[in-house]
Amino acid sequence: MTAPVPPPDLDDFGLSAWENAYRSAVEHRIWRPEFCIGLAALARVASSYIRDPEPAEVRRLLRQSMIDFAVLPAGAADFLGEVRPDGIDADIAALCGLAPPAP
Repeated sequence: MTAPVPPPDLDDFGLSAWENAYRSAVEHRIWRPEFCIGLAALARVASSYIRDPEPAEVRRLLRQSMIDFAVLPAGAADFLGEVRPDGIDADIAALCGLAPPAP
């Protein structure tokens, strides 16, 4: 299977989110080429969230999308994960390749 080409307008956070979510979906054997549109949306929204981690509804949407792409286990949206000291959801930060905050 040939990997899909990410949209050219993704920044580094969005590109990392694209790559991580795609890899997870492939590893869990759920990837379908029709998912490219949803994958692009996840990458763009995740990148936007990193720059502005509000509102909570965006965080919930992202966590549900991460479940859909098998980045998070089913049921992970039932709770909101750990929030880092910089106010960003730790799971979304990892998806986007954001380094941990300095201690």
